[in-house]
Amino acid sequence: MERLRARNGELSSRGQVEERSPLYEHKEFKMESLEGDEWEVSPSRVHLGPLIGSGAFGRVHAAQLDLPGGETTTVAAKMLSDDASNEEMQDFMREIAMLKHVGSHTHVIRLIACCTRRPPLLALLEHAPRGDLLSLLRTARGKRNQDIQRTQAALSDPGGDGRPSEADTEYTNLSDSDPEQMLSCGSCENKMYMNAEPRSKDHYVAEPALQLDSATMREYALQVALGMRHLEERGITHRDLAARNILVDGAGLLKVADFGLSRSGIYVIHTRSRPVPLRWLAPEAIFSAKYCSASDVWAFAVLLWEIATLGKLLQAYEVMTA
Repeated sequence: MERLRARNGELSSRGQVEERSPLYEHKEFKMESLEGDEWEVSPSRVHLGPLIGSGAFGRVHAAQLDLPGGETTTVAAKMLSDDASNEEMQDFMREIAMLKHVGSHTHVIRLIACCTRRPPLLALLEHAPRGDLLSLLRTARGKRNQDIQRTQAALSDPGGDGRPSEADTEYTNLSDSDPEQMLSCGSCENKMYMNAEPRSKDHYVAEPALQLDSATMREYALQVALGMRHLEERGITHRDLAARNILVDGAGLLKVADFGLSRSGIYVIHTRSRPVPLRWLAPEAIFSAKYCSASDVWAFAVLLWEIATLGKLLQAYEVMTA
């Protein structure tokens, strides 16, 4: 991380910046106390690619960031929508400032650079090509359900024996013409063979494809916990911890992301004009709008539910069993 920031080092001079964007003249937007620092890069060095996400705030593109020496690196470019309000722009600037404060951790998404001197405002983030954890969990649940349905259909077929169908099995026809060839190792490559001995139906119940086992689920929980511990050590309350805000990098590591609602220390909201992630909120956040690291712990418990149920929404606590 430090090497990358050093390579971005031909950056702007220090000093307070006050800009009025021609795109937002009617909003009188002022970037308060924004300093040019080692994170700042020129927008001309950012080349937007395909859209990889969008929401009420704006959108996220895969992008290439030009580095000194002619090299490039892939980033996720988060940008506001063209009709963003003054409040949304201020929130975006706070999110960038929070990402700078977060620093570097294996299980927290990193800020690579930013463009904040003039629109379009960009936060250039570590690219996580495997998407978000919620999508991964729900994909695994869908595959599991398909496997269960296929197995149930095979077991309920009155004319069948519960074995996989030919459509679901790679097989080779035995031949009397050249038995030695059939026994050679070369003919066995990329083949799956079914034992010809009779077996019970239970023997042919398939294991779900790409199933997330309990060990993987525990590992996911641990990785998120490590990322959240880092945030607590930095005095940061995330306020929106959920599977949808956990990203998965190319190596399969989980990264806590989306700091749009994050604040330093204990935070009390005096207005309730914005939507809140109700199912993940601790009681003190619901009733007194008070947030702290302890309320993040509550949200972490709900995230554990998401992992264990492969992305199901928590509907009511009374349906939960030990």
